[in-house]
Amino acid sequence: MSSVLGDSSSDEEVVLEIAASSDDENDIFNERIHRMRRPRRGPRYFFDIDVSPREFREKHRVSPELLDHLAEWLGPELSRPNNRGLPLSPKQRIQIFLHFIGTNGYHHDIAGCHVISRRTVGTIVREVCNVMFSHRNEVIKWPSHPEKIAGDFFKIAKIPCVAGVIDGTHIPVHPPANDEVSYINRKQGHSINCLAVAGTGTKTLI
Repeated sequence: MSSVLGDSSSDEEVVLEIAASSDDENDIFNERIHRMRRPRRGPRYFFDIDVSPREFREKHRVSPELLDHLAEWLGPELSRPNNRGLPLSPKQRIQIFLHFIGTNGYHHDIAGCHVISRRTVGTIVREVCNVMFSHRNEVIKWPSHPEKIAGDFFKIAKIPCVAGVIDGTHIPVHPPANDEVSYINRKQGHSINCLAVAGTGTKTLI
């Protein structure tokens, strides 16, 4: 009989070992779930603290007022349908995008400043770019007769499909005392960024 049923003390040890193993697995599972659901920790740079307009412009190349305008204009297309995973607001997403292109930084630098992952930075940059590109026809206006301009350029340089030549420069200025930060360039001087598109001859198109 003992050979068939086995030793009772051994059976009890096996049962206790299986129960302990099951408890350990449950503890590991619950710990993983807790890690998955825990909220983001730590303050986000430029989100939870106030910065001066000058510092904001140095990091984003735009004023806080322009950020508010972009958030109002593009926000509906960047919003999330639910609050799953504590998503960033449209304004925060645009702010991260501006910080990235305004400083010519790397994804890991921007991620460290805002306490987010590098993958999130890449996703935000791509999505905001796509939304802005979808509004290109509202901002970019082409000449009424680009074919004629292209023909004139072809006669001069034998290069097809040229609608204009583009160049830009910084014009030094003395900024007004009440809005100095709006005229600070990337070299910390004061200037107006002028961009022009010219056609054939001396005609300026834009």
